[in-house]
Amino acid sequence: MLVAQLRYSQIRFAGSRLCVLYSSLVSSEFVPTPYRCSSIDEVEAWLKVFASSDDIPFEELKVFSIAGSDLLSLTKDQCRKLSRSWGVAIYCALREGTASSNLH
Repeated sequence: MLVAQLRYSQIRFAGSRLCVLYSSLVSSEFVPTPYRCSSIDEVEAWLKVFASSDDIPFEELKVFSIAGSDLLSLTKDQCRKLSRSWGVAIYCALREGTASSNLH
C-alpha cells in the first residue's frame, strides 16, 4: 500500500523564503490498531509496526503480545509495570488508534 506523507520544506528564492508543502509516497503496510477480537498474531503485527516506526527493538515490546481483549483491558499502570520504558507509549498508542507514538 502506498501512503502519502506531507512534508514542509523551506526554499530560498530571490532572497525570500517560501514554505512549500509537498507529499512523498512511501511503501507501507497498514496494520490496524488492535481491537478486542484481535488474535495474538494480529497484536504482534501491530507491535512490530509500532516498534519499527519508533526504532524500538521488538523484544522490548514482546511482553505485550497477548490477545486483543487482554491488551485493551490493561490500565496505564499495568502497561507501565509490563514495560517501564514503553508501557505508557503503548497504552497511549492503543487509545489514540495509531501504530506510532511519534507522528511525523
